[in-house]
Amino acid sequence: MRVAHYEIYEARFGQWALKGRHQPKEEALARARAEKNWTDGRIPTILLQENVPEDGEDVDVSVIYRSPEIRTAFKPPDSGGSMAGSFMTVAINGVIIGAIGAVMAAVALAGSPARFFLSFLVFLMLTAGAMMVLFRVMVPVELMMWRNKPADAKRKAIEALSVIDESEAPRPPPPSNPNRIRKQRKGAFSHPRGEVIVEGESRSGHFGDNTGGAAHGQSSQLQELIAQQVLILQSFANDAVARLGAQTTNLQSFDRYGFNLYIAGGAQELARREKLTEHTMTSILTNVLTGQNTSLETAKAFAERLPTAGNRTRFRAVLDAGRAAMVATLDDKPIPPDCAIEKVLSNWSNPHGNAGAGPNAARRLAVLLTDLVGSTDATRKLGNSGAQRLLRAHNAIVRDAVKQHRGQEVKHTGDGILCIFNSAADAASAGMAIQQDAFAYVRDNPDLPLAIRIGIEYAEGMKDETGEYFGPAFTSIEGICDAGGNGDVAVSPAVKDQSQGAVLQYAELTPSPTAKSFVPGLFKLLWQPKTVYNAPPLEYRQIGTSDT
Repeated sequence: MRVAHYEIYEARFGQWALKGRHQPKEEALARARAEKNWTDGRIPTILLQENVPEDGEDVDVSVIYRSPEIRTAFKPPDSGGSMAGSFMTVAINGVIIGAIGAVMAAVALAGSPARFFLSFLVFLMLTAGAMMVLFRVMVPVELMMWRNKPADAKRKAIEALSVIDESEAPRPPPPSNPNRIRKQRKGAFSHPRGEVIVEGESRSGHFGDNTGGAAHGQSSQLQELIAQQVLILQSFANDAVARLGAQTTNLQSFDRYGFNLYIAGGAQELARREKLTEHTMTSILTNVLTGQNTSLETAKAFAERLPTAGNRTRFRAVLDAGRAAMVATLDDKPIPPDCAIEKVLSNWSNPHGNAGAGPNAARRLAVLLTDLVGSTDATRKLGNSGAQRLLRAHNAIVRDAVKQHRGQEVKHTGDGILCIFNSAADAASAGMAIQQDAFAYVRDNPDLPLAIRIGIEYAEGMKDETGEYFGPAFTSIEGICDAGGNGDVAVSPAVKDQSQGAVLQYAELTPSPTAKSFVPGLFKLLWQPKTVYNAPPLEYRQIGTSDT
């Protein structure tokens, strides 16, 4: 079997729709798009991988990603004869438009000997042209892609889409001896290595009817398996806490994040050994982290962003150390010294050792992060060209404000920009300028809904040997940014304390309908649109009109 392509399905108006198809080499792009649909627009999304046979086998379809909390059964794509209805509508409207054009041509050519011939020619041309245009408008490309799929591939895709996620990782009672892992690798909690057991799935890997006795037995076995993994991971975390001793109570937010990464590495190793789905592993990890002085909201947000965090070198190193420690624990071997939690957290907090006050030493920084609000919806409404105009406008506005206020761009996140400043006042002033310029851009370009949210943190940060920034300021900035809505500049209390004055005023941040999540205790910068723009740094009407 070889991978043929990846397909993204979105649930809208009670029905699944095939919204995109990606080549095998575009797996990361397809997964990122599917995850973004849920995180930005809460659109139920499933990413399927379709494998084609090499030697006469059946087509295989498997779920690569599905949005959490899909608890409603949606209709399969193209149910109810939507294609036939669209064709009929296109044909009728095309003939009507052609007939109207023919009548108008006949009236205009009254008295001409070629009147009827020309009128008939106009009828044919207008009908064909109208049907082509209407077909493109009324028959979506995704519907054509679905109709062109082989019957076997359609059937298996529908089986995979008929998922209703009703599973949650159970919360078993704490073990009598939390520092000792109960390793029952065989018996009631084990399953054949060649089979994949995930929530709601049959042994064939597809979701089916769970009302039968075999399915009930499998569900019971799955719950026992999950409970076993929760116990193992809880004991693994408790052992890490015992190794840290009193240091655990003094962990700062940045060190706590590193500790959670270490535990997440252990969870990944458990998922690999037991062939559990990513969703199951996330539920288990969230369950255990909430028992380690981490709030439920923070644990969920951490688990959701774990795939992205794994792409960063330093974060990956902590995850790998956690996996290696879990391997040693499960195999009854000593944990390697470099993978012990004490050593890992020490390297996480100070990768340069006693480097002193060198250029990469820790220092207090103001970190500013921007994010385009509703970028997924903008792409759907405006198309790729319109979305690119919005992104170019955002980039030009942010970079000009950062330059004017002595900041430095660190990286582009895809739909936002991460920047650093030496002072909280400079960062807040840049944030205000960005929102004022964005307001002016929308005023001059009402057809382009440029919406930006901004988060600012003032805390310690440093740069590692690869040039990547890390530290408490960079760990918390994403959550601060997500707490704001369109037009908000959300800041931490430290930013408010360091920059509040006659020009920069703040108020308590309240929940916004466009916020991704809400973090209590934050503030928002109060700003007003400029009434006059003297020699503006940007020609707002020209932003995005060029491909350069």
